[in-house]
Amino acid sequence: MPPFAGCKSPMLKFKKQGFMGKNMASKKGLSVKKHVNAVHIRGELSLLQRKLANALLYHAYPLLPVQDTYEIKVAALCDLIGYDSNDWKSLKEALSGLSSVVIEWGVRENDKTRIWGVFSMLAEAQIDFKSGICRYSYGPVLREQLYNPEIYATINLDIQKKFGSKYALALYENCVRYRQVGSTGWMAMEVFRQLVGCSDQPAYAEFRRLSEKIIKPAVREVNETSDIELTPEYKRESRKVKSVRMKIADKRDLPPLRSKRGKAKPAEDAARVSAVVDEMAERERLAREKAAAEKALQEMKAMLAKPSAAAS
Repeated sequence: MPPFAGCKSPMLKFKKQGFMGKNMASKKGLSVKKHVNAVHIRGELSLLQRKLANALLYHAYPLLPVQDTYEIKVAALCDLIGYDSNDWKSLKEALSGLSSVVIEWGVRENDKTRIWGVFSMLAEAQIDFKSGICRYSYGPVLREQLYNPEIYATINLDIQKKFGSKYALALYENCVRYRQVGSTGWMAMEVFRQLVGCSDQPAYAEFRRLSEKIIKPAVREVNETSDIELTPEYKRESRKVKSVRMKIADKRDLPPLRSKRGKAKPAEDAARVSAVVDEMAERERLAREKAAAEKALQEMKAMLAKPSAAAS
């Protein structure tokens, strides 16, 4: 199968030089670049389905330009999502459900999308019980979109393992890409319900119940579980809540924790300094890999151009 048009990955050379790691392990853990429109989904995903979708994308990502079918051992897949149950029926049902989940480009009402489209999250999936292998695929257009996202959210798979609520994980995914901006921007309540996956439940059309059962518990779990901290803000019209936004603080940037006497705790300060140093080292590593990858790409282009020049 030929690579995508204009693909920036001369795969063979990158494999030899170790540049298949866009979604590989780092000091910060396993993470996947997820197209923002694959985050902004209309419809409801279970907690297991959302974790599976991220893990499958993580595994397939390096090969998206050159393969249309992917394989992963079921044991490895379960490890990626923190699934320690022997209930394969739930796993099969979750995979089956992903094939009917529709990704719609441009759920956020203020997004300026160039092309509107709808795609099934998975084109197909199967489990070979004899070999313990899960095989799956994405549609061709979706594959290209997933590999070259103009806007994406970086989902930490180690963090997602800790989530116990589908609403909290959905909220995390929809907020984490705004961590550098500090806010999601205002969303109509209808859009918010769609993004966290409760728009089809009439009980949550009332804000008081939505806040009590969905927003407050989800915000609390994100703050306790993840690497960001959320604070919801609301906009009212005629005393009714019409829109919401999440203020986002990156926990790596928060001031040192204080003891009751107001002094910084040395161990906690040391941990924060260590995290900052690791972050800086990671950025330098990524910069070096990018430079080396661009050099490899230029060499590949030059090599491919030689026969054309000779022919002319």
